[in-house]
Amino acid sequence: MKFEQYQNKYKHFKFERTEDGILTWRFHTDDGPLTWCARSIRDVGPALQDIAHDRENNVLILTGTGDEMIGKIEFGNAGLGKDGSGERTFPLEFTASSGGFSNLDSLFAMHIPIIAAVNGPMRVHSELAVLSDIVLATPNALFQDLPHFMSGLVPGDGINMTWQMLIGPNRARYFLWTGQEIHAEEAYKLGVVNEIVEPGKLLDRAHELARHLMRQSKLVRKHTRQMLIRNIKMAHAEEAALGGMLELSAWTLHGPPADLLPEPKKA
Repeated sequence: MKFEQYQNKYKHFKFERTEDGILTWRFHTDDGPLTWCARSIRDVGPALQDIAHDRENNVLILTGTGDEMIGKIEFGNAGLGKDGSGERTFPLEFTASSGGFSNLDSLFAMHIPIIAAVNGPMRVHSELAVLSDIVLATPNALFQDLPHFMSGLVPGDGINMTWQMLIGPNRARYFLWTGQEIHAEEAYKLGVVNEIVEPGKLLDRAHELARHLMRQSKLVRKHTRQMLIRNIKMAHAEEAALGGMLELSAWTLHGPPADLLPEPKKA
């Protein structure tokens, strides 16, 4: 796989790479903050696989656009069939695609270190950032689970396991039941975020850390990552099948009505 083959392949993702192999993956919608949708969730797994298959990549930096990482979600299109009818066919398309519940499998299969540069609120699928090897965040960043229980869905596609491992079962259950916002400073105190960095210095710090990691050989980086994510990967493997079944069963029965989607809590 060559960089040019996936550089402009995905509608909601932009890629840039330095000469020494530091790849920056930026989420966006029309070059503004990403609005999460059916297409973006389907494309995460394939994008991760493309990155993993490119031997020229040494470190991955994951970030967003503007002052949000992922601040919004669009359920409307996700709940409709391909022909625009009212039939909710998306769960079946979802499981048949390489996205969805294979997204975390693809993330765990990544052989290079991942640095998350969280540039603002991440209200949707925060596990993609907080499961990174190093997590940086700006002072305005926050984490929330907006699209699951708060919107009528079971939080079964990895976010449940992720937050229980990171902050403990009681805190995680409150977070998932209530739509709690965990702001950057609290996330730092809880150990979810490693550093809080001013917005103008966020990517510079991510690149500085990436070059620190690259002082060791590619093989050492690969094996260190495999060792350090082993327990997380095993926990996910135990939870994934049941969680996926419960979430998609609820979606198939009634779907996530857009009018249930709450307004994000104010900081």
